[in-house]
Amino acid sequence: MARILLLDDSASTLQLVEQMLATRGHQVQSVTDGLHGIALLVANSYDLLVTDIYMPGADGIQIIRECRRLRPPVKILAMSARDGHWNMLATARVMGADATIAKPFAQNEFLRQIDALLGAVPAAER
Repeated sequence: MARILLLDDSASTLQLVEQMLATRGHQVQSVTDGLHGIALLVANSYDLLVTDIYMPGADGIQIIRECRRLRPPVKILAMSARDGHWNMLATARVMGADATIAKPFAQNEFLRQIDALLGAVPAAER
């Protein structure tokens, strides 16, 4: 079981991702505001940070930068639904994200990313 900090300004995305992570037995703390997420990084330790790129307060790029400064060993998965002029998922990688995923994503694709980041091998593959 991993301790995971989940940041996304979409309540429906938070609910969906929380449920997916719960199926793996992970402990998840969810927030919808980047500044609150940074405060939690200061106050707590986590194994994994899953963050959206576009959020109020502080965006995902700022959160990744702060996570790398405050908690360098934490694995980071950045996610984004926007496919705009700039490839923000590539920017997230440059800033320190270990992996990225575009929304919408399939549940099995998301969980495969989580398992890889946490070094877990799903029961079906043992």
